[in-house]
Amino acid sequence: MKNKKRIVRVLGSLLMTICMVISLMPVTFFADKTIGEIPKDAIVISSVEDFIELAENCKVNTWSVGKTVVLKNDIDVSDSEFQNIPTFGGYFMGNGFTIKGIDLKDNGSIVGFFRYLQETAVVENTHFEGTLLPEGSQSTVGAIAGKNAGEIRGCSFKGKVAGNEQIGGIVGINETTGLIENCQVSGIVYGSHFIGGIAGENHGVIRNVTNAAEVNTLSIQNAVALEDITLDSLMNTENASITTDIGGITGTNSGVIRSCQNKGDIGYQRMGYNIGGIAGRQSGYIVDCENYANVQGRKEVGGIAGHVEPNIAVNFSEDGLEKLQEQLQAVEGSMNNLKNNIQKESTEMQQQMAEVEQELNAVQDATDALMEAVDVEATEKNIEEAGALLKDIATCPYL
Repeated sequence: MKNKKRIVRVLGSLLMTICMVISLMPVTFFADKTIGEIPKDAIVISSVEDFIELAENCKVNTWSVGKTVVLKNDIDVSDSEFQNIPTFGGYFMGNGFTIKGIDLKDNGSIVGFFRYLQETAVVENTHFEGTLLPEGSQSTVGAIAGKNAGEIRGCSFKGKVAGNEQIGGIVGINETTGLIENCQVSGIVYGSHFIGGIAGENHGVIRNVTNAAEVNTLSIQNAVALEDITLDSLMNTENASITTDIGGITGTNSGVIRSCQNKGDIGYQRMGYNIGGIAGRQSGYIVDCENYANVQGRKEVGGIAGHVEPNIAVNFSEDGLEKLQEQLQAVEGSMNNLKNNIQKESTEMQQQMAEVEQELNAVQDATDALMEAVDVEATEKNIEEAGALLKDIATCPYL
C-alpha cells in the first residue's frame, strides 16, 4: 500500500510537470495545402482508384505498418466503389487536402473512413466531408475512424454522423492509447447512447479540439426505438428507453480532455440523461475546457459535465507498474547507500575525535604530574642565581 501511495505521488508530480510543459507548447491547427518532402517509398493517393487499391491492401493488419501515404490533391469519393479502409497502421499525410463525398451505410458495427486506426497509425492534416448513416447495429461510428488507438492530428470533419451507440464526429471510440488533437467538427451528430461531437467514448487523450456540430438537438434524435435496444445498452445505461451520455466533446470520458471548446448546441429540452457541454458522463480528467452553447436535457445536465462519477480508479499495466517499482527501489537503494556512507564517515570521525581527546587528556595528565614533581622553590632559586650570573657576565671588562 505504501508503494502504491508513493507511486501515485510520483506520477502526480510527473503529470503536473508534463501538463505545464504541454501548456507552453504552441498550437497549430491546420497547415496550408502544400506537400513537403515525400519519402521515396511513399504511397501517393491522387484518385479514387488509388483509395480503392489502398483499401484492398489494408485488409491485412500489418500491411500498412511503417508505410507513408501521401494525399496529393482533393478527392471526391462519391458515386464510387470505395467503402472504407479496413485497418491502418502507417502515416497518412493529408497536406491540407479534402476527401469529399463520403457516404458510408455499412450494415454492421465499427464504421468510419478508417474502421480501425492501430497504435502505430498517424492521420495528419486531412479534412473529411460527407455522411455516415450505417444500418444494422449502428454502433461505434466515427467520421474518421470507428476505433482509434493511434493519433489524429490537425484534421476536420463536416457533415452528418448518426447511429445508435458510441457515435462521434471524429471517432466512435478513442481507446486508451488514442490521441486526438487540433481537430474540428461541424454539422450534425446524433444517436442514442454515448454520443459526442468529437468521440462517442474517450479513454485516451483529446486536446485542443473544437466542436461546432449540433448533437442530439431534435426530439426525434432523442427518442429510442425498441429495435435499437441492445444487450450492451441495457447493461451500460441507466435506462435504455431514453438517450443517455451526450456531450459536446464526448459522450463518456474516462481519459483526458484538455483545452477543448464546444460551440454546438447539445441535447433537447426535457429529454435525455447525462448531458454535458464537454462530457455527458465524466470519470476522467477535464481541464481548461469551455462551453459556449446551449445544453438541454431531462436530468443531470451541466455546462461542462452532466454526470460526474463519484469514484475514480487508477489502473496501471503490470509491466509499467513493475518497472516503476524497480526504479523507485533503485532510488531508495541509492538513498540508503548514501545514508550508510554518511553514517560510516560520521562514525569514523567520531572515533578519531575520541582518540584525539584521549591523547589530549593524556598530555594534560602528564603535564599535571610533571608540575607536581618539580621543586618550585628550588627552581625559583636557580632562576635568581642565573640572573645574577648573567648580570656579572654583562659587566665583565673582558667582554
